[in-house]
Amino acid sequence: MLLRVFLVGLIWAAAGAAQTTDPIPSADFDVGALVETLPDKTLKKLTEAPDRFIEDATNLILGFGRDEAIGAQGLQNAIDIQRAGTRASVLRRLLAADLNGDAIVTAAEVRVLVPTRSAGQRARLYLDFKAADTNGDQAVSWGEMRAFAQTRALASISGIQADVLRDFLSFDLDGDGRVHVDEIVTVVKAMRHEV
Repeated sequence: MLLRVFLVGLIWAAAGAAQTTDPIPSADFDVGALVETLPDKTLKKLTEAPDRFIEDATNLILGFGRDEAIGAQGLQNAIDIQRAGTRASVLRRLLAADLNGDAIVTAAEVRVLVPTRSAGQRARLYLDFKAADTNGDQAVSWGEMRAFAQTRALASISGIQADVLRDFLSFDLDGDGRVHVDEIVTVVKAMRHEV
């Protein structure tokens, strides 16, 4: 969930910006060069809601990094964890309909379970079952469940979103392979003076 919040914040701009007492950018830092490398949506987020960007980035760093910094492996872990959570949720939902425990969910089992779920869960279970039944035999095998869950997991963070997240490493100002919270603050402070 934390990663999804960061991605939404990174990709979609929010409103408002307040002044902070951030560190002064280093003398050799070229904000213009960094700006040229940023995806448009990241740049928009930075300029329209810099404090929100700092908060979202800090949440990402503290949640998936170490020592107030995050590197490529931490970013990949964040992506993998989000996808694993989605995959597990999809499998859990479908397996809950496997009433006889044979690792095959039938349309008859879904019809028994659907009325017992909340309105939103009813629709999701029904639609997931229909989508997972790729051969149309009114039964979802373990293989179909796994394939469907994997498809949903990959869609939870698309390749483009994963690339945007990996581009986060462009904020590594000191070249140590990790983005520190202070580097995010420095970039935002520099952009406030540049823009």
